[in-house]
Amino acid sequence: MKKIENIDIELTPVLTKLKSNRMIETIVNELNDKSRTILFTLDCKKEDFSSIPTNSGLYLFETKKDSAEEISEWISNLWIEKVIKFTPSIKKKRIIANANNEWIELYLGKCNNVHKRIIEHIFLEGHKQTYALKLKARIKNLEKQQFRIKWFCFGQINEYHTISSILESEIRKRINPIIGRQ
Repeated sequence: MKKIENIDIELTPVLTKLKSNRMIETIVNELNDKSRTILFTLDCKKEDFSSIPTNSGLYLFETKKDSAEEISEWISNLWIEKVIKFTPSIKKKRIIANANNEWIELYLGKCNNVHKRIIEHIFLEGHKQTYALKLKARIKNLEKQQFRIKWFCFGQINEYHTISSILESEIRKRINPIIGRQ
């Protein structure tokens, strides 16, 4: 047990730095960099996303709220497809945090290959068992909806799972995406 306690003592300052407001704010600012943002609608093609890197990192889907209707009703109308399986659910408590935003933070994720994962979220068929947004499978409800995707790549890191999980969790607390497991 002493070994674990020693590791904890060594890790605590590193984890504190990783979770710091400065670190999280830096990544959120990087996510908002227009050079790492693609606007799209669901008539898009896979080639439209060729500029997205294949590195590990975080990505954020957003959707534009054009309607003045109550946000919870608006979200429910967009996400009603019952036949689409293995897809993240709406977190109603996060809807309020996005009520006044023109762009709604829809979904935050992490992955080993940002390009591949974004393509899955957009183009994966509704019956596929891979867990994803499956946006094009919802075309009846989302055909005119505007989206944007943003990303932040990590570079070479040895502890991808640990670091990415901590960063994803801390950023999720800050931006409150309305869809997702956590």
